[in-house]
Amino acid sequence: MPADYDPVAEIMFLSRAMIALFKVPGVICYFNPNGEVLRDHQSFCQEWDAYMEQQTTPLPLWMNIRFFELTEKLGFMDTVGNAQLDGCDLEAVFPSAKYDPEDIDYCLRNVTHYLLDLDRELNSGERIDGPGESNLSWTLEVLDEGFVEPPRRVLRLYPKADSEAVRQALSAVCRWR
Repeated sequence: MPADYDPVAEIMFLSRAMIALFKVPGVICYFNPNGEVLRDHQSFCQEWDAYMEQQTTPLPLWMNIRFFELTEKLGFMDTVGNAQLDGCDLEAVFPSAKYDPEDIDYCLRNVTHYLLDLDRELNSGERIDGPGESNLSWTLEVLDEGFVEPPRRVLRLYPKADSEAVRQALSAVCRWR
């Protein structure tokens, strides 16, 4: 990569190009297979305008967040598409009764923003703030392979207090990674 390579600047350029392409007759949507994102003209521009007003990176245009029920008691959410920004995708495993998926979604996007500005690699065992928290109560695991497709390096986050339940649930579905 060139020394001045900036993946965020490049994807911002592509987003502005997409806004221009929406003016071409016959263009009906934006599809980003790397981030599993599909947007029509109106939703793309609404998302773009909101993030430009906040002066932040419009992650929902480039990366998706998926939700799964891991078990009856545990939810699982992950990001898809952070590699476009030269970053790792994220996974969150959490007790469904304690956390709202919307809060987990917001947290995963915030962590992605944090990682974009971080100038070091994170290590397994480090602590991180959970949704709406500021007490470093979540554990971080660096993994070469995520729990679900597509194959990619991920950072898995889960509440430290629930680490044993998370490990048991993941090992029941597949081997602990």
